[in-house]
Amino acid sequence: MAPHEIPTCYGAFEPTAVYVPLEGMLASPDAFHLATTEIFGPFYIYTTWKDGELPLVLEALERMENHLTAAVVSNDVVFTRAVVGSTVNGTTYIGRRARTTGAPQNHWFGPCGDPRGAG
Repeated sequence: MAPHEIPTCYGAFEPTAVYVPLEGMLASPDAFHLATTEIFGPFYIYTTWKDGELPLVLEALERMENHLTAAVVSNDVVFTRAVVGSTVNGTTYIGRRARTTGAPQNHWFGPCGDPRGAG
């Protein structure tokens, strides 16, 4: 990775993204485990889906071992209700400004997405 000014004692990795087709991820338990195993580093797996494939997405979500935080970023009420009604997560943020990262002051609590209404 060049150019950079990261001291050698810390090391550095080139960020990497790998596309895995949704159908390939769900093809076998081994493929799913490989695609969803958490590792620490600048590395992530991503996939895409189309209309009509929501059941496959929901299947993938429910196959996950840890159901921690999730976000459903959509203004489509029918869609968000379908997703939230079919999944299990510890905390779920829903709506146009839904997010799963950031400090609590960056989360949108309160009515109409206004953090001042959160109390």
